[in-house]
Parts: sequence; structure tokens; C-alpha cells
Amino acid sequence: MPGFVKTPADEKKWQKAKKIVKEQNNVNFSDFKDEDWAFANYLFHNMKKGNTSVEFKLDQDIVLGDMLVKSGSVIEVMSNVETWD
Repeated sequence: MPGFVKTPADEKKWQKAKKIVKEQNNVNFSDFKDEDWAFANYLFHNMKKGNTSVEFKLDQDIVLGDMLVKSGSVIEVMSNVETWD
């Protein structure tokens, strides 16, 4: 667990951030690359700030479900509730 995860509430947000990355990139935690951890870190810190959605710009093509998302696209990740819980 990273040093910035200090409370049970932080741990819950960290687990949620990792789950989002795992599901979006279709990769096991043990196979996370640096960019997967960086994205989880980014999501976690936005959750801590209270942001209910975050946007990021892709630097490579990715496949989400049956859809190809091209490099340069902006994707918004949203929480179901305002606290990311």
C-alpha cells in the first residue's frame, strides 16, 4: 500500500481506484505496468479532492469493450456517488 494511503477511508478509495484501472485495462493487479499504477494514483488523488469525475487524455489507442478509443481522445471517469464510495 502506498504511503499516501493513511486511513481506512483512503484504503477504500485506493481499492476503488485500482479496481477502475483493472476493469478498464482488463489486467490483473499483478500485471499492472507503471502507467496503470500512475492512473490509479491519479484517480485516488482526485477522489481525495472530492472530484466526482476526472478526465484524462489517452496517449495510446485502447480497447474498451467492443470500442476502439483512439490516442488523443479524452475520457471521463465518473463515480456513481459524490464520495466515490
